[in-house]
Amino acid sequence: MWLLKEGQPHNAGTFLVQDGTVALKFTFEPSEYDTVAITHEPDAGEISREGEIVLAAAFMNEIRS
Repeated sequence: MWLLKEGQPHNAGTFLVQDGTVALKFTFEPSEYDTVAITHEPDAGEISREGEIVLAAAFMNEIRS
């Protein structure tokens, strides 16, 4: 998983899917990033993004109550 700011990726961690289920918990300041992306990496130990992006979403800038 990657957090991006203006296209620059920052490693947000690695997770495994087991039986179609995944759980991931991490803390970050959403205003510091504009996009979250999930990639399929050839080597889970890598800290640089090389794999294809399989899911990406922009963070919303509004606060919901």
